[in-house]
Amino acid sequence: MRFVRSGLRVFVVGVGLAAGPAHAMTPEGGDCIEGAKNAKDVVACLQQEMNRQRDYLNAALTKARSQGDPTRISLLNRMQQAWTNYRDVYCDWRADLFRVDKEQGQLERLQCLVDTTERQAQELEDDGTTPP
Repeated sequence: MRFVRSGLRVFVVGVGLAAGPAHAMTPEGGDCIEGAKNAKDVVACLQQEMNRQRDYLNAALTKARSQGDPTRISLLNRMQQAWTNYRDVYCDWRADLFRVDKEQGQLERLQCLVDTTERQAQELEDDGTTPP
């Protein structure tokens, strides 16, 4: 899907920049994006989606912490702090691709935060709670 309005081009949900991977989005987020009338609306949708993905990540972390011994919990906390730092810098780097278009850069950063947070939550949910 491509969102186009008044000459502004914004790529969201399923259309990545330079053929990037498909973006994760809850049904609520997808519906919000579909109803967006302009880039400001898309930003609001992505901010709401980020809140949902943050809740998902926090739930996965809580579950992983509840099933670990003190050593594993300490490792999880260290890993999560390192991952958060990585995510933030990675998404800043992605947004910098659009430094001449601040609005597009903001959209890219938000979409990156949504995608990477969802992937981390899914990974914790899938792999972080039970031994192989």
